[in-house]
Amino acid sequence: MGALPIVVIVAILSVGCLSTVREQEARCLGALMVDVWESTRTRDRLEADWRAGQSARGPDAAPRWRGLGDPAPPARAVSHAPQDETASLSGADRPDVLYQRLVESRRRHNHDRNWYKDVARRVQTRLEEDDILYSVLGSFAASPGALLVYPLIRWNVRSVLWDEDDPDAEDDPIRRFCRMRLRAAG
Repeated sequence: MGALPIVVIVAILSVGCLSTVREQEARCLGALMVDVWESTRTRDRLEADWRAGQSARGPDAAPRWRGLGDPAPPARAVSHAPQDETASLSGADRPDVLYQRLVESRRRHNHDRNWYKDVARRVQTRLEEDDILYSVLGSFAASPGALLVYPLIRWNVRSVLWDEDDPDAEDDPIRRFCRMRLRAAG
């Protein structure tokens, strides 16, 4: 067996070893898609419940809708309604409870959405990297001696695509997040 088949086998195995990290990130992206979809539905439902509660109480009865960055309504703003009206509501239907649940839901949705964007960008960049490197490997099939230059080309492609960062490093935040996310999903 010559050196050429061994070099080809080593190149293919090195690409295959990295696919475990790629697969983990793709599974993480799939799980995040579901999380974002569920958190969007929950947020929309809670917002509709909160708005319905506000319109049922009247325009001057409670604080107006605030954006996520705005501070929570002060306790005194919630108590504008007469005591008997607020007292008749169950704990989960009280305006302040509904508002706090909505704020928490929006925070959770934004967290999920931000991680989804980061992981999607990572998966897209990995696909671009694979596309470039597989094209290079394919072109080297005609000239097997050129495979000796492949590590240099691979390093150059990675340094350009990843801005000198190492997406395969153990301390990479997206890799750590995906590992924890998949471990929590079971």
